[in-house]
Amino acid sequence: MFEHHQTYQRMYKEGELTLGLHIPLENFQSKTPTMANQVELAQAAEGYGFTTLWRRSC
Repeated sequence: MFEHHQTYQRMYKEGELTLGLHIPLENFQSKTPTMANQVELAQAAEGYGFTTLWRRSC
């Protein structure tokens, strides 16, 4: 079912440990976060070898 799903194949490798990371929202004082630096955080995580990112919904 997932043999052609690229992200699934990257996340679940038989005999290997893959790691994910939860990216936090910035501390905000208003009702809506600015989502500042989210791309930079994701790129840094990818550079460190994390295979999956999770984000919290607002």
